[in-house]
Amino acid sequence: RPLPLWVLLLEHQVQSSLHPGVFKQIRREMLYNLIFEETREDLLNGHLAELKSHLAEYAQKRDMKQILDTLKSLFLPDVQIPTSKRKKIDEALSHAEEGAWMTPLIREIGNMGNDDLALLKETFSYCRHGLPDLLIRQLGEERSIAGRKRLSFLLIDIGHDALQSIVKSLSDDRWFLVRNLVMILGKIGDPSCIEDLLPLLSGNNYRVQREVIYTL
Repeated sequence: RPLPLWVLLLEHQVQSSLHPGVFKQIRREMLYNLIFEETREDLLNGHLAELKSHLAEYAQKRDMKQILDTLKSLFLPDVQIPTSKRKKIDEALSHAEEGAWMTPLIREIGNMGNDDLALLKETFSYCRHGLPDLLIRQLGEERSIAGRKRLSFLLIDIGHDALQSIVKSLSDDRWFLVRNLVMILGKIGDPSCIEDLLPLLSGNNYRVQREVIYTL
């Protein structure tokens, strides 16, 4: 629904009189309120798309603090978000699709300092939807040993919630990724995955087979 003319005029007046940084902050706070209050799905989707674009911008700038501040403002501990709306927010911020908003940061995980890594872990506590898929994609592409270790530890920390994505990726044709995923499953230690590991023993890569034996 279009905004009344007086609202548009007031917004223009405020925008022209404020420092750009101050206006952006006010706009962000208004956006959080709009997300909480909006009941029309089409308008809510628009607000969530704007939120996602902000997060993508911060990720491109490697601004972990701004990302975390944004998520903390959205998920206030004393504000109860209805289940249906929380599901919409989780879907909007999902990491599952290619080109997820967090991808630029994940690609830098091997070069991150410990402070940024701690901020990254805290960020994941607010939005985990699709996170295992993102971490596995990067694990298959990561060249640094430090990066692969960190990605593996993050998947181990997610634990049971990562199992479906890990098991699905055991059919990948990159032996090094499959070997690492088998190791991660061993660290998670869920016996329900044993049947998914057994077929790998009849594969043609001894390094994967050896890791399966260690895991079992």
